[in-house]
Amino acid sequence: MPQYFLGLNLSHGRSAAIVKDGEIAVAIEQERLDRQKHSTGFMLQSPGAASLMQPPHAAIRYCLDACGITFDDLTTITANMPGYDFAPDIMRNIIPAEMADRVTTLPSHHLAHAYSAYWPSGFDQALVLVADASGSTTSAEHQTESYTLYVGDSCELTTLHSEAVASHMAGLSTLGFIYEYITRKAGFTSRLGNNNASHAEAGKLMGLAPFGGAQVNFHPWIKPVEGSYSLSISPYDIFLEVAALEKTYDDGEGKPYLRPYLVDLAYKVQDELEKALKHIVQVAMAQTGLKKLCIAGGSG
Repeated sequence: MPQYFLGLNLSHGRSAAIVKDGEIAVAIEQERLDRQKHSTGFMLQSPGAASLMQPPHAAIRYCLDACGITFDDLTTITANMPGYDFAPDIMRNIIPAEMADRVTTLPSHHLAHAYSAYWPSGFDQALVLVADASGSTTSAEHQTESYTLYVGDSCELTTLHSEAVASHMAGLSTLGFIYEYITRKAGFTSRLGNNNASHAEAGKLMGLAPFGGAQVNFHPWIKPVEGSYSLSISPYDIFLEVAALEKTYDDGEGKPYLRPYLVDLAYKVQDELEKALKHIVQVAMAQTGLKKLCIAGGSG
């Protein structure tokens, strides 16, 4: 008898997928069905409240119908979101009580990212790099994943290095959030529905970056540490330098992304991110001897 496993993303770009006996049977993003860009699922009365995120109901129904099954046929239901992971509790609250024990919890948001890249890659052995704005946040230590390196070997992943930051500083400490900070300064955001929540369009900043250039008076934000997986990042220096540039050069006229200092900041953050990620991978290659690489996460 076939086994069906439902996987759910309850972050931006809510989505659902069903794996049947080890093979991906169907997968779809909620936005393809409800026509709401990024389709975050925030409730009108609680915009931005991740603990009250709505599951991607249309995507779930689509996947079940595509497989010709019902909720009763599911072996497990695995839901996840970055930061504090409210997803398992959200799902337990909406499904019948007798099915609550089928809801499983992922140990790490980055681990999910890593398997999503490594398993379909076809590689037997490979390095796996995951970098994003926010991985999982631990409830006890209040640490948030910034980037993680794994070694993939015969379908299994082993953590090589995990870099986490204090959760209250994640907004200017993780690689992805540093990039998102400049993205928002450049005005590349999309409002989510009729509330004040918005999504940063980081891909647009990446497109802007080649139009900028290096400036001799800019201070480095992301400093690779020789021979180490760690990076030296000072969130306060980033905040103060951007604030000083705004005070000096920002006249508030026209589109933010057309202001020269912001175009140069786009170049700066793109250049430093690339150099930092290449440094991390080079250290891993030297340590493991592996030369195949899988990349996952928003920063990837």
